Amino acid sequence: MSIPYAAVALARRLFSSLENRKVMLIGSGKMSELSARYLMSAGVGKISVANRTYEHAQTPARGLGGTAVCLDDRLPYLAQADILPRSNGCSHLIFRR
Repeated sequence: MSIPYAAVALARRLFSSLENRKVMLIGSGKMSELSARYLMSAGVGKISVANRTYEHAQTPARGLGGTAVCLDDRLPYLAQADILPRSNGCSHLIFRR
């Protein structure tokens, strides 16, 4: 079982349904895209892709029918997200209380 698959399984346990849930992916690499594909097949609604480099978020967001977000501008999108898979290479915290 892959980590993205396990994340979707956990989300299914936390929510009665993933239908129309909003997702904000942190990172724009292969693991984020795989997470998005699993989530989309489970019926999630809107997907945004946040990345440190806006240009790197554009391609996967476009392919998913979602929205690209610069990580520095994440707060309005974060406030709307139900599910927040993180698949980036940051060695430091990017979310604080």
